[in-house]
Amino acid sequence: MKKRANVKTNAAFNMIKTVFQIIFPLITFPYISRVLHAENVGKVNYASSIYTYIALFASLSISTYAIRTCIAYRDDREKLSEIASQIFSINMVATIIAYIITIVVLLLTKSVETKILIAIYCSNIIFTTLGADWINNVEEDFKFISIRTVAFQFLSLILMFAFVRKASDFYIYAFISFISTSGANIINLFYRKKFCKIKFTLKMNLQRHLSPVMKFFAQVVTQQIYVNSDVIMLGWMSTNVQVGLYSTASKIYNIVSTLIASIFTVVLPSASNLWETESYDEFNRLLRKILLFLMFIGLPCATGLIFASKDILILIAGQEYSVASTALIIFGITLIFSYIHGFIGTLIIIPQGNFNIGVVSAIVSSSVNVVLNIFLIPRWGYVAAAFTTLIAEILACIIHATKIDKNVKIKNVAKPLIHYIIACAVMAGYIYLLDHYMSLRLSRTILVIGGSAVIYFLVLLICRDEILMESLRGIMNKLKRKAA
Repeated sequence: MKKRANVKTNAAFNMIKTVFQIIFPLITFPYISRVLHAENVGKVNYASSIYTYIALFASLSISTYAIRTCIAYRDDREKLSEIASQIFSINMVATIIAYIITIVVLLLTKSVETKILIAIYCSNIIFTTLGADWINNVEEDFKFISIRTVAFQFLSLILMFAFVRKASDFYIYAFISFISTSGANIINLFYRKKFCKIKFTLKMNLQRHLSPVMKFFAQVVTQQIYVNSDVIMLGWMSTNVQVGLYSTASKIYNIVSTLIASIFTVVLPSASNLWETESYDEFNRLLRKILLFLMFIGLPCATGLIFASKDILILIAGQEYSVASTALIIFGITLIFSYIHGFIGTLIIIPQGNFNIGVVSAIVSSSVNVVLNIFLIPRWGYVAAAFTTLIAEILACIIHATKIDKNVKIKNVAKPLIHYIIACAVMAGYIYLLDHYMSLRLSRTILVIGGSAVIYFLVLLICRDEILMESLRGIMNKLKRKAA
């Protein structure tokens, strides 16, 4: 059996990768928007949006299914090669069809500049498929994934500052984006051979794979409609100002959500393997650890979004966006249900192999979201759009919870939960006092962010919280080993 890194190490590497994926756009966007100017940024973003939808079809959202299916064979190289090749071949067929769609789009596109940009972006599709990055997830090789991804992001950052110097350099910018994505996949084309031999085969075993793959695909497509419908409907039924306020609050919410939810990708292979081998006690212990971690990190993040919404918006976006604090407060509540939804859907439902419920959940929550938007947005604007997102997440949680298998039994979480609630309550009180008795905005924001973290961890230290004490022991042991 191959030696693999533990969940904590994998989670750390994946969170590092996610942090950099958030930081790099924050660095590049202000620079690119000033150099290329609005018109050329619009050209690039338009071509990129077309690429996103074509790439979605090409991928068939096959990654999650591949991880769930291949995990059972990862210690049998021959069998893994067979199953992985079948899934890869289905992905290749979808990629070929996606390129036919690309050709049609190019023929229908009148602007030569847009054609070139779409062609550059869509060149990524074939390398994404060939790279088969999901095999690295199956083997839990998150160290390589993180180092490779961050390295190419640094390379693209250097190239961007070196070669994108004037408004007419938008082709160069698009090509650098291509290098950032495809370079990593080309490296993986060679690297993944250490795990198994993946090749194209006509024996795709469609009877086994096609139905679940299409269910995952339907779920992701529906979720994309749900994710994008708020902004689209705000644009139709309200003003550009409302769209800007909502998008800013939503972006902050998505940054926090993406960062913490990155752990689901790390744990999915282990959870699937334990369920597949019917190691239910170990499976439940793993779920308990992840649930405690989500509460440990997620609850203070949600508390921060709720009670420091105005300070966060002013710090990140500026004073004019502070009026969107109501939407960010709603997103703070949504964050809690988003984690529950992700926890159940990714780490319980997918390992169980229940692919239907994800599709049902996505369709129901998306439909409710759209219908509520139609009635509520004309009256309450961006606040209504945030509220309907909350309702959609609650519905998704409820639907997924109805399909939890009887073998899933997560015990002894009440005491840690009480610790986190107490710590968050003290943190919220501290933020409230600063907000009402300190007028200097910058000083207050610094004290809110820094002081809240200190207070939260001090309360947990007094409560001798399980996760915090385990983390401190791990740090102390590492320091002792280095000292010795």
